[in-house]
Amino acid sequence: DLRKTFLIFRTRLWLLLVGLLVGAGMGWFISVIIDPVYEATTKVLVTRSDQHASSDVTAYLSDLQLAQTYLQLLTTQTVLEIVSARTGIEIEPEDIKAQVIRDTQVIQIDVEHTDRRQVAVIANSLVDVMIEQNEMIQSARYETMEESLNAQKAQIEKEIQDLQLQIEVVAVQ
Repeated sequence: DLRKTFLIFRTRLWLLLVGLLVGAGMGWFISVIIDPVYEATTKVLVTRSDQHASSDVTAYLSDLQLAQTYLQLLTTQTVLEIVSARTGIEIEPEDIKAQVIRDTQVIQIDVEHTDRRQVAVIANSLVDVMIEQNEMIQSARYETMEESLNAQKAQIEKEIQDLQLQIEVVAVQ
């Protein structure tokens, strides 16, 4: 039985070799045709500054919610368009995978691209644009708060002047 098995194996060895060569040739051909895809990974720590104002929206968000919010901001079309304009590379949403690392405040951003030099530029630009967008949102919010406080201050100063005028009138009488 062992001799028959060996004889069958020996007579079919050419078929095995042909299959191996065809498989290797197809693998090489496909690897030459398909562009390699490179991946860059970057991580961003999401923290919030000390909050003293009770009207601050982020004061009500848990750290995880804040990280999820930034994660959504990162993958918006606006951010992707700004990064595309800065890098000169068309970025598709499916080229970017972002996730919050479990039990942390860290967002991991994975970027895939066919150009190994550009993939790192894209990943870093995404982080830069996300930070700029966040600063712009925060700045607008603080400007609104400042305007509101200035309006309240002007109203209180007017009320003080009116009260001083009334005190002077009463004092004269």
